[in-house]
Amino acid sequence: EKALNGRDGFSLLFVVTSAQDDKKVQVVSVAQVFPATQRIGVVSFFPATRLKDDAASLEEIFKSKGVSGVSSAVSEFLGERIVAYVKARDNNLAQFVDILGGIDYFLSAADLLKDENLPRGQFILDGSLVSRLLNPPEKNEYTPAFKLFRYYSLFLNAWNQRTRLWPLLKEEKIFALAVKNLETNTSASDL
Repeated sequence: EKALNGRDGFSLLFVVTSAQDDKKVQVVSVAQVFPATQRIGVVSFFPATRLKDDAASLEEIFKSKGVSGVSSAVSEFLGERIVAYVKARDNNLAQFVDILGGIDYFLSAADLLKDENLPRGQFILDGSLVSRLLNPPEKNEYTPAFKLFRYYSLFLNAWNQRTRLWPLLKEEKIFALAVKNLETNTSASDL
């Protein structure tokens, strides 16, 4: 917090919904980008989170007011101006991973759930595995936290490989493909 305090930056809202049901929110995250220090801070919320007592959950706000409603609520809660939002379905993330040529990934046997069919150890995560990774078969009270952990894991693995992935994303045609099916309130060039 000391390193980021007082730096110019901006915030982006990311909402990921299910490929099977566009009204089913998987993750709500705000990325706070600090160009001066080359840092990114991420604040994530479970879809069932209520930002105020007796207020609607983020998923309920999404269903009634869309991404812009979620953006306004989260912006007010954090006291941060959110300059743009991006909404993706989890199958968009799978396409994104394929466009990048896969992501080096490690999944220990301890992180696999019962009845889960995913590779163990070090492997290349391709788009066909993303949906299975992000949608665990078990449905219990721990599932939302487990999903959030895996979203973070996916993005942290990508972030750790940024020296390989960033040159690909900077190519205009590849980036245009990557953002083609996203819903956003900004242009691809601004993104």
